[in-house]
Amino acid sequence: MVCVNLLRFIYLCVLQIQIEEEENKLKAAIEEAEKQYSEVSSEMKDLEIKSKQFEELEERLVSFLLAIILSCLSFVSFLSQNHGLCTTLYKVLTPSASFVWLLHL
Repeated sequence: MVCVNLLRFIYLCVLQIQIEEEENKLKAAIEEAEKQYSEVSSEMKDLEIKSKQFEELEERLVSFLLAIILSCLSFVSFLSQNHGLCTTLYKVLTPSASFVWLLHL
């Protein structure tokens, strides 16, 4: 009877040790998961900030490009309305043509 009780006690001790080991493994896994969650959350916040910055830069770029397009359209309109003036400016501003143009004065 003593041997049976001793064997039961040993068996229970072994089970207790196994349970404690499994519990420690689970605690470690939970800590690792929480650490990874914290890192991922931090990275997500960084990505959200960068995404907002990118969107703002993209909006600024689009505005800038639209301003350039409007300026070009305005310049083309000016050129089409002032053909004679533009021809004269072209002759003056073009290095190879300007010398010849000055000779004809």
